[in-house]
Amino acid sequence: MSEIQDHIRNLDYLTLSLTEEKNNLLMWSHYAKSHKGFVIGFESENIFFSEKTLSGISPIFNVRYSAERPDYSLTEGSDYHNMYENILLTKSPHWSYEKELRMFARSHIGKNIGKDENDFDVYVFNFSPECLKEIIFGYRMSTDSKQKIVNLVENRYPNLKIFEAHLSETHFDLDINPYKKP
Repeated sequence: MSEIQDHIRNLDYLTLSLTEEKNNLLMWSHYAKSHKGFVIGFESENIFFSEKTLSGISPIFNVRYSAERPDYSLTEGSDYHNMYENILLTKSPHWSYEKELRMFARSHIGKNIGKDENDFDVYVFNFSPECLKEIIFGYRMSTDSKQKIVNLVENRYPNLKIFEAHLSETHFDLDINPYKKP
């Protein structure tokens, strides 16, 4: 198993993790700086997410949740592609609340823009503006940060819809409403 794990760690691929739910409280808490960040909504029907290309970017895959670990062995008649797909797309059911989707890309296609707060490399990739659907501000995001993003969006992506999250007054949920400038 360790030989395969080492090989996967050394692959020159990056992972884009997405979710199907834009109002999941845990996802906002874990991945959007405790509601101080924002969410980018993509148009999942766009060809960018579905077409397998030679560009080094995979189509989008659903993550599978299983109580059993994937098989790390390569049996006769199987291939590395299926084995890696099982390993990279299988998670414990404890994570099923994420409703995760994943894409993979070769790192040389992206632009390394530095490190994040955990000292991981951060890459950005080019994709058509038609892939973008919406931006949702976290309910704890500062007015100044919202305004900076609004200025960028209005200039570069005039058709992008802008929303903001609010804590529901009646449920343990987020209400997503159109953004109103102050």
